[in-house]
Amino acid sequence: MNLKYFITGIGTEVGKTIAAAIVTEALEADYWKPIQAGDLQNSDTHKIKSLVTNKKTVFHEN
Repeated sequence: MNLKYFITGIGTEVGKTIAAAIVTEALEADYWKPIQAGDLQNSDTHKIKSLVTNKKTVFHEN
């Protein structure tokens, strides 16, 4: 079974990145944010990489 989850929220600083990190870690899932705006050197993908500790997660490019 291949499940896909989409985490969304309205507004900035509402917890989308933390929620995505928790789900990614718990499910040992891959992570992909299709579009990243703003600071590309400190993106959501960078933040989630620092929070996820499992060795199975693959981080796909934006």
